Amino acid sequence: MNNLVEIVIPAHNEEYNIPVIYSAISAALADTNYSFKVLFVDDGSTDGTLDAIQDLSNHHDNVFYISLSRNFGHQNALKAGLDASSAGIVVMTDADM
Repeated sequence: MNNLVEIVIPAHNEEYNIPVIYSAISAALADTNYSFKVLFVDDGSTDGTLDAIQDLSNHHDNVFYISLSRNFGHQNALKAGLDASSAGIVVMTDADM
């Protein structure tokens, strides 16, 4: 049985929410039998969102990201994340929780 959960999170100008949502996800899954990875999709942010995501990725082996060249919109960012997902269980959520 595959116990990997992948959480896909589109983000546009959410620099301050990135560490918050990662911490919330980590806490929620800490006492489960599931391992998880988080795939952020930066949807052309103009603030420090991508920097915040890259910082998390540098410190956590289960954080990955896609950086879109411009703002394509929430649904397209979500689709990019789903297309890149490979886990048996995929959960979608917004970066602003």
